[in-house]
Amino acid sequence: MILNLVLHKAAAEGDIEPFNASNQNLNRILTPIKNIILHIHIISPSRTPKKTQFVKKILEIYPPLLLQVNVNGDTPLNLAAKYGNNKGNTALHEAVRNARLNVVEIVTKEDPEFSYFGNDSGETPLYIAVERKCPLIAAKILETCKSAAHEGPDGKTALHAAVMRHDLDQNGWTPLHYAEYYGCFHAAEWLLKSDNSAAYIVDKDRKMTALNLAAGQWYSNIMEAIIFQCPDCCELVDKMGWNFLRFAMTVKSLNNFLRNRSFTNIISNF
Repeated sequence: MILNLVLHKAAAEGDIEPFNASNQNLNRILTPIKNIILHIHIISPSRTPKKTQFVKKILEIYPPLLLQVNVNGDTPLNLAAKYGNNKGNTALHEAVRNARLNVVEIVTKEDPEFSYFGNDSGETPLYIAVERKCPLIAAKILETCKSAAHEGPDGKTALHAAVMRHDLDQNGWTPLHYAEYYGCFHAAEWLLKSDNSAAYIVDKDRKMTALNLAAGQWYSNIMEAIIFQCPDCCELVDKMGWNFLRFAMTVKSLNNFLRNRSFTNIISNF
């Protein structure tokens, strides 16, 4: 289906209404060079401040559009990274700002080598995630992006700042707790190197450390990283008196533990 003038103008200006009724056919609305409505919107000089909502709503209707290529092999994501948009935000900036974890996953997996530089205000996507207290998004960026920039405005460093002030959520979880719970090894390693005192912070409910959480999920590589950096964490217990070994026992049998080389390495240092 060729993109007619009415739909082309709507896409360029960020008018969502003409596309609401064609949710299953958005990938078929094309220009002769196979640009879809997101390509048109991103490169259009006439786009309006509605842009953020337009992209968000279009992706809610049909998420695969983010990765659809034109004849030049460019996805909307490629163009967003190349051209940016209002205030220099890339697609990842917009996804983080709108707390769209599913879009963050798509964007970062598409190009994990891209560092995602700061926008016109000097804010990187990682900085925005930390500033807005979105630890899951911050952890996903750190886990997927191999060289995620973490600078913020005025020389601030996003994740360092979060770790140094032990940025807790309503449950008393730090970014390290989230990294451990979701098995984000690279994020956990980075956080520990930034400030390993976060490993000693317990949550509000069960008084669990990040090591307890990692043991409960049996993330052996993360457990080893914490114990290597903070060996005395092994002595900390939750409010029920459980240490990390007790948590580990809840998800594996003792025989499985002893057959696991990583576990043998852990207990030999305990």
